[in-house]
Amino acid sequence: MDLICSSFFRGLVERREFPRTRELSPEEVAAAAISGVATGADEISRICVLEHERIPFVSYPHEWCPEMLYAAAELTLDLQMRALEAGLSLKDATPANIVFDGPRPVFVDLLSFAPRPSGQAVWPAYAQFVRTFLLPLLMHRKQGVPPHEVHFTRRDGLEPEEACQRLSWAARMSPAAFQHVTLPAWLGRLSAARTATPARQAGGDEERAQMILRMLVRGLKRALRRVRPPVVQSSVWSDYMATSNYRDVAFQAKETFVREALQRFAPRRVLDVGCNTGHFSRLASGAAVVALDYDPIVVGRVWSQAVASQQPILPLVLNLARPSPALGWNNSEQASFLARANEHFDVALLLAVVHHLTVTDGVPLPEVFRLVAGLVRGGAIVEYVPPEDSMFQRIIRNKEHLIPRLQRANFEAAFAPFFAPVALAPIAGSGRILYSLAKLSRA
Repeated sequence: MDLICSSFFRGLVERREFPRTRELSPEEVAAAAISGVATGADEISRICVLEHERIPFVSYPHEWCPEMLYAAAELTLDLQMRALEAGLSLKDATPANIVFDGPRPVFVDLLSFAPRPSGQAVWPAYAQFVRTFLLPLLMHRKQGVPPHEVHFTRRDGLEPEEACQRLSWAARMSPAAFQHVTLPAWLGRLSAARTATPARQAGGDEERAQMILRMLVRGLKRALRRVRPPVVQSSVWSDYMATSNYRDVAFQAKETFVREALQRFAPRRVLDVGCNTGHFSRLASGAAVVALDYDPIVVGRVWSQAVASQQPILPLVLNLARPSPALGWNNSEQASFLARANEHFDVALLLAVVHHLTVTDGVPLPEVFRLVAGLVRGGAIVEYVPPEDSMFQRIIRNKEHLIPRLQRANFEAAFAPFFAPVALAPIAGSGRILYSLAKLSRA
């Protein structure tokens, strides 16, 4: 309670770096019947239960683009520097301490803050910050390894020895790598280093300890800037909007249809599947938008634009055909995407994406709409792309036998058990059709 009543904590909340938090009264604790909390009156009076402001949609590091991991790293170091000034320190420094509220990183692990013993001149979480933030970003910068792939399989990031093995000699000698990869890997071969533990003693000169700790954090900030994700990047789909076969008039018609459909639904929460550049996510950003694309480069662009415009868009690196599974001990530490998304959204946008799910990922059309019906409460805005469309032809890849199953009649039959059409609009000159679909009550 001392912490949440402090000026340090109030500053975090005012800057929206931590959710608004309050202590529940004993009556509220008893009424909430919180799992794992004692229910006896005497026991309840001795415990503290805090309630945080709800984050609209929880995401995990294995769903973030590199730019989001970088932003989370910056926030972690900023908080550590300010915590030092308040006589505190972060006990751990992992991306798991952070979630994104729209495009904005928010620190959510209150118990990570702890009093720092006077005279302690080490940051115990230093090495964890390097493993979970710095080295995944370094590998992305040097080798193009997406950080979300690292965090999918490695909760505690990369060891310096692993990174050293993957880097070329030239890369190992670069300023970004030498201090945090090459030198630790060399020292790690010494028998003394393998058995050593970080110094945690306190009682030294406090002014000197403060100076050393500030130098450590500033050094990490400099190292972090060296591994910042590159600004200019391209991928197979990053130029989709510029190369799509929509003429200006047709695209304006599509935009008008989507805008009017969104106005009819008046959603508070929107899911944009296959968001690409995020153009239609931004149309819906009066609501809280979760935008999905499996290309981390386009997700990074959507995130940067959302930050610049301060729109409530949370872009995630995710393929709906292979959504994030439950992870961690007993598969219970991090919920699957589908568990988090179950009927969470009012409306889903599936614009020029259903044919990717059916052709590239081999998902039958009825199963696409069954899944979407489980994610939404209100409806969906869907685009039908005919097989003769040039963008469709880019992905057909010797799967022409699927074409008879993907004609318009089959498309409409596939959504009929789950959705009823509210409006539709053929896009002149393209063969594409836009549908506004309302979820059936039995779906």
